[in-house]
Amino acid sequence: MDTPALEEWRIIARFPTYEVSSLGRFRIAQTEQILKKQICRTTGYHIVGLVATKGLPRKTLRCAPLITEAFIGRAPAGMQIDHKYGKRDERVEALQFLTQSENVLKQYASESKPRKVPRNDQSEFNHRLIQALWATKEFSQVEIGRVFGVTNSGISRIVAGKSGPRVPDPTPPTPEAIAAAVVDYRERLLLARQSSVAAAFRKRVEARRRGLQLAILGLMRVNPRVTKREIARATGASRGNLDRFVTALRKAGRLTSTGEQAEFRWVVLEPAMSC
Repeated sequence: MDTPALEEWRIIARFPTYEVSSLGRFRIAQTEQILKKQICRTTGYHIVGLVATKGLPRKTLRCAPLITEAFIGRAPAGMQIDHKYGKRDERVEALQFLTQSENVLKQYASESKPRKVPRNDQSEFNHRLIQALWATKEFSQVEIGRVFGVTNSGISRIVAGKSGPRVPDPTPPTPEAIAAAVVDYRERLLLARQSSVAAAFRKRVEARRRGLQLAILGLMRVNPRVTKREIARATGASRGNLDRFVTALRKAGRLTSTGEQAEFRWVVLEPAMSC
């Protein structure tokens, strides 16, 4: 029985203060701090930010070329890097060089049977990773599906073992590789959860702000001589918030006033209609 390959680290020639591993991870050479990879929104490939020399701006680069340069070599003329089992599997054994025509033919062959689950998540490595993340019981299937770009039903089939990889890896994923990927994706899932919670909170705050503004305008429209104290009592807003709302409505051109003291009246202005 073969012993699973251990993670091997090598210096990145163009960025000697960093190292890259055979499992596709990056770290600072001196401190061994693992760097977090991001996913490019336009291409779907992993990217990482590196600094060539202290004081220079950070460069954002695709991860795959840095990995192949360290372990395989630069791509020969007319060749390009191909991910055998999907864009997010960047182990050395999962990368190879193909011509552009070979790469296009491979993509067409993999699309012979359209599916909702993206083909870049069909490797055995990604299936094992999804199952490992689900086994932590920290994340819902919806959260995992959003990060991997897989439908909820697709995640359900994967974690239940009802959906297998389209093309099994020639080298079974090692426990070390899966564990390293779980750490990376766990951080990504936690950040995604925090972002969604913050977005939901902002949405609730904005909805409440908009509701209060409409309530204030409604009260002023019904009773142009209503006082701020009466508005605050009716809406539940504090005097400070009420003053800020009134100022914002004035600046937005929705509210003005006429007269002084006994003759004071609110004038609600309708929003301008756009053509």
